[in-house]
Amino acid sequence: MAVGRSAKQWLGFLFLLVAGLLRVNASIKVGKTILEHSPIGTTVDDLSKRHTADASYVFTAGNNPARFSIDSAGMLAVASTDLDREMENTVKFDVTIYTALQTLVIQYTISLRDINDNAATFDPSSYTVALDEDVDVRKISQVKPAQERWQTQCLL
Repeated sequence: MAVGRSAKQWLGFLFLLVAGLLRVNASIKVGKTILEHSPIGTTVDDLSKRHTADASYVFTAGNNPARFSIDSAGMLAVASTDLDREMENTVKFDVTIYTALQTLVIQYTISLRDINDNAATFDPSSYTVALDEDVDVRKISQVKPAQERWQTQCLL
């Protein structure tokens, strides 16, 4: 009884081995920064630069990725104007790219840069301060926060 394999069996085995080796499952982390309240359509990333074949793109995880969109060309863009840094300073979500030879998961962290759109608010309607009796009140320039409490700044 012969123990060898036929050429057809070897080719089939080699095909399965190569096909298994070529399929790549990878994950990368990407950080981007955009302005809060960016207009709809603002480009965040070009996913087509991350692969070489026809691909499909799917949001697979994250906190409210519906505020972003991916078009058929692979452009990741802002899809909502409710990105407000005062509500959250980062948005995290995953996008999975599927091609015939690759599955790539991109873990996005989108940092929101403040555009100073909200005026400062002061919760109490009045503040109590203590001054030494020797301080000339005409030289007090401003009241400002210092180490989570309010104090006066004096010009001496």
